[in-house]
Formats: sequence, structure tokens, C-alpha cells
Amino acid sequence: MRGRPGFLSGMIILTTFLILVAITLIRYRDRPSARSGSDAQKVGGTQRIDMAWQDLPRLKPFELLERSGQPISEGVLENQVALVSFFFSRCPSICKRQNEALQRLQTQFRRQDQDVVLVSVTVDPAHDTPEILRDYALLYNADPSKWLFLTGDMQKIKSLGEDSFGLPIGPETHSTSLMLVDRWGRIRDRFDWEQPSELKKLVEAVDTCLAEEAPPGEQLLKTRMPSESDRASEGHGVGTVEKDETWKNEPWLDEFTLTNLDQRPFGTQQLLGKVWLANSFFTRCPTICKEMMSQVKTLQDSLEDKPVMLVSLTSDPGYDDPPKMKNYAENIGFEEGRWHFLTGDPLHIRRVMSEYFGMFVDLEGPTHDEHLFLIDKWGSIRGKFAYDKPEDIIQLRMEVDRLLAETEKPESSSAP
Repeated sequence: MRGRPGFLSGMIILTTFLILVAITLIRYRDRPSARSGSDAQKVGGTQRIDMAWQDLPRLKPFELLERSGQPISEGVLENQVALVSFFFSRCPSICKRQNEALQRLQTQFRRQDQDVVLVSVTVDPAHDTPEILRDYALLYNADPSKWLFLTGDMQKIKSLGEDSFGLPIGPETHSTSLMLVDRWGRIRDRFDWEQPSELKKLVEAVDTCLAEEAPPGEQLLKTRMPSESDRASEGHGVGTVEKDETWKNEPWLDEFTLTNLDQRPFGTQQLLGKVWLANSFFTRCPTICKEMMSQVKTLQDSLEDKPVMLVSLTSDPGYDDPPKMKNYAENIGFEEGRWHFLTGDPLHIRRVMSEYFGMFVDLEGPTHDEHLFLIDKWGSIRGKFAYDKPEDIIQLRMEVDRLLAETEKPESSSAP
């Protein structure tokens, strides 16, 4: 019985604690949650947040040319549910697969009698004239009344991509995003056409939009899009860009140091005196990167007797830490000490990709670039080659032999 007082006091303390917890939960249960700074940074990333319909960004006015030669503006989409994408007809890989995915969606929507308009906007208008787009659209059996192909002034296309959707647009750039626009011109969400789970969410979101008879108003919806106010205050679109832009005043990068699989610094200094191949990828990519890395693996094996280094930079450094990349590298059969996988600070990675290699960096998320970059012994980029073009790979192999034979830096070779 001596232990009884202690037992009772313990029970009192525990009961008091539980009562305080219950009061706290009741107090905050119905409080509307505000997006914290960290949450705001996830907008445009992989996580969807709740946002009132009335806060979603609007489709801005635009005027372009359809493949028929007729001018098209945002008015043609009024009272229609639309999926907007960007592509260019000369792309042999990413855009081809994207439009194959859209073709399947067109068939699915038609079979289910769903009134959805597909809008594909070229980012190569100098080549993609209405005539070119007419022939291109035939490859995908594109119904002219339900699948529009748009071209026009590059600045207008850039404005449409950036001002409406927050997508960085440049000549012959890629995006894996399909942008969903509802009947009232609100951009509901973006979906990655490469991911089956994303396409399933897209179809569900389309069903929701089609069933709506009036604007949802204050109704909360799941989205990756930044709100109108966020976009106005941050000055950018979908992408998760650091607000610190002091880097803009820094010198242009002509060398870099990142982090390798052993979590040690590695960069251009360690590669001086060597010929090397570089590419960008990300481990979560289920299609394009997988195929590209298979090509790099083939090059690793076929160039075994040549002193050529391989460097793969992740464009998804927020997810691809050294342990994840090491597991990925081992699964594809990389040769340690010869094939280097690099990650690092997201902003620095973007600068390396953009400034050193001249890649177009997609701010909305991981970037696809189908090129393999060939760098000489002095750190100068001497060529870029499409991984999925056999003629490019043949040319790459010839250039490798030529660069390996060089003993002095050519006068025309300069740092990137």
C-alpha cells in the first residue's frame, strides 16, 4: 500500500496531460490551415495542396494560329474542358511519346463521350507552320474539332506558357506537364503524362470538371498550381524557385563542383585532362531517362578500352540524394570510378545545367534533355548528341576518338 500515493499522483498527472491535449485538439480542429513557407515551396512540386477554386490561376488572353490556318484565341475554349500541352514536331522522343499519350486520351474521351478539347502548342514555330502541323496531326489521328495544334509568334507562345501556366518556354523545349483548364478558364492542375498514376488522377479531375454546372467558388480543390496571389508576389510560375536571386549577379559558371555517390565533392577540376560525356536524368523517370541511361550504359561498355569518363547529373536533387542514386547506379550496372553520378543544391544544379551545359531548365520540376554532351580535356563542350538517334551516336563515337587524340587545346575550343 506504500506505493499507492505515487500511483495516484502519476494518474493525476497523466489525466491532466490528456485533458490539455484534448483541449488543444478541439481548439485547433476547425481552424483553417494557412500555407506555411515550406508548404508554399511545395507548390509546383510533387505534392498537391488544398486551394479554393476562386484562387486558382486564370488562362490569360492569347491569339495563335491553328493548323487549319484560322486564328485561335482563349475564347474558343470558353465553356469547354481543355488539356493544354507544349511540344515540337521535330522532337523524336519526348514529344512523340507525349502525343502518343494524348492520342490514347483522345480515344478514351471519345469512347466515353466526354467533351474534352486537347490543345497542343508548338515551341518551334519557325519550323512548325500550319502546313507542317496538319501533316503532323495526321500521325496521331487528331480530330480537328477536338484536338487543336497551335503555332504563331514565339513571343506569344512564350507568354502563353509562362504567364498562364508558369512553364518556362523556349525554342525546342520539353515539358511533361498536361495542364487542365476548366469551363471558366481556371487552371485546375498539372499532370505528368509519363506517370500512369498521374494519368489516372487526370481522368478523375476531368470527370469532376465535366460534371460541374457552376463555378466551384470557395470550394477547396487539390492542385499543384500556385494561386494568383502567390504568382503575383513571387514573380514566377509553377516552379519552386528560390526567392534569393543574388546568384544573378554572380559570374557565369565555367566550372562546377557537386556531390558524388560517396557524398564527396566532385566536379570539373577532377575531370581536367580527361575526355568525358555528360547527361541529365532523374531516378523517378520511368521512361525517357531509363532509355537514355541504358544508352549511356551501352557507351560505357563499348568504350571500355578508351579513357572516357561518364557524368550523370540529377535534375531532381530534392529527391535524388547520394544513397538513392547509388542504388540506381548499381541497378543499371555502372562502373565505379568511371561513371560518376552527381547531385547538389537545387539552385546550383540548375545553374550548372543551364550555364555550363546550355540545357533549358524546366522550373516546374525535373528536366528532360535527350542530349549527351561531349567535353574535351580542357573542359570545353565540343558537341551534343541525341541519345535516341543512331546517326548521332555514330558521330559521337567518332568525335570521342578525335578528342582523345588531341594533345593541345584547339584555338577554337573555349570554356562553355
